[in-house]
Amino acid sequence: MWVHECLRVFHDRLVDQDDRNEMKKIIAEQIEMTLLTNMKECTNEKEEDTIFVDFFDENAPNVYQEIGYNDRAKLK
Repeated sequence: MWVHECLRVFHDRLVDQDDRNEMKKIIAEQIEMTLLTNMKECTNEKEEDTIFVDFFDENAPNVYQEIGYNDRAKLK
């Protein structure tokens, strides 16, 4: 979820692709140093960003859930 928040709050607001790449590099470094994992564990094989939403399950309001890459079509 930390990666998701960093990407939505900071990465999405950057206007230059070089800056976006640098931001992902910083996030990846912090993941490895602090969380002892890597960016591949937080993304899919194409390194598409992870998504968390609180509206996917109507029976569990206000509970953030990670949406798998195969389940994204259901969000439409």
